[in-house]
Amino acid sequence: MRPVMLCAATALSVLLAACAAQGPQRLRGERFNYNEVISATSKEQMLANIVRFRYLDFPVFMAVSSVITSYSFEGGVGVGGTSGLSEALGGDIASVDANVAYAERPTITYAPLSGEQFTVRMLDPIPVQAIFALGQTGWDVELLLLTGINRINDVENLSFEVDPSSDRAERRQRSRRDIEQLQRFRRVIELFLSLLEQEAIELQRSENESRLAMLVFDDDVATELRHQVAEFKHLLDLAPDRDVFRVTTRLTRRKPDEIAIHSRSLLAIISFVSKGVDVPDSHVSAGWVEVFPEPDVGTEDVILPLRVHSQKERPANAFCAVRYQGHWFYVDQADLESKAVFQMLLALFELQAPTGGAVAPLLTLPAGG
Repeated sequence: MRPVMLCAATALSVLLAACAAQGPQRLRGERFNYNEVISATSKEQMLANIVRFRYLDFPVFMAVSSVITSYSFEGGVGVGGTSGLSEALGGDIASVDANVAYAERPTITYAPLSGEQFTVRMLDPIPVQAIFALGQTGWDVELLLLTGINRINDVENLSFEVDPSSDRAERRQRSRRDIEQLQRFRRVIELFLSLLEQEAIELQRSENESRLAMLVFDDDVATELRHQVAEFKHLLDLAPDRDVFRVTTRLTRRKPDEIAIHSRSLLAIISFVSKGVDVPDSHVSAGWVEVFPEPDVGTEDVILPLRVHSQKERPANAFCAVRYQGHWFYVDQADLESKAVFQMLLALFELQAPTGGAVAPLLTLPAGG
């Protein structure tokens, strides 16, 4: 029986070593697997809601509140044998068996976005300071402002409101007004960024507050920048003899020393970028979506920041893709601007998360048997 015991000891050692190695190996693999899947599904959820909004379908968000995974490893070694059998039966007989059982039981908790959570994340305007803070960390400031800012003083961003008139001439006239409005807003943003870059203006915070407080013009602007300062103040109807303006959200009864900067809510941003969804012709002819006038010739450069394509077949090389109403909607992997918009939407979605206590989970699903 001595060889039998030796085999049993060897099997047990191998079994224990295998069990001991499972923990670190699982952590290395599963942590990144869950991270990758949560990242991919977050993008798909955002894209699905953008497409839904284009079809006048209400967006629904499910936040992954927690992922708890338990692992169990069970092993056993069995030794058996018989002795004193006849030579015809082979004499003494010994047997050794070992087994390992592994089980993974992940539990994923989802919290639907509703009530106060929905209001805070989706309907409250994005704080202006958050938009500029993202710009200071390397994000495309122009993209942030063109997408996240609704108006500065009386200069409004493009809204793409639907003209109820069925008259084609009136719709085209409205479209031209919208394009002119957007071009004026873009010019304000262009001047604003140029003056910021050349340190002719500065956004300052008050000493005891974290929010933006003042827009300050340099009192000794370089000669070559004076015409830009004058144009910027003219477009925003700012007093030409003032150099300090308090940032406010007041639209009516705005004082001469104030500048009103209104940001959009996340839902308003989703509504805005959803106009860039390419809708199949069959859905347009069926009347499933609103039709927006095409811009006039000469304004092709005025485009929406997000482009979502559609086709019947699943796209081969997509940054993100979802299926809706029998078609695949996707963002092209090579469309860097659209990918940047997607990054921005996901970042703003997280930035808008309430700072209070967590909402109790409403749906918990054990994944796997």
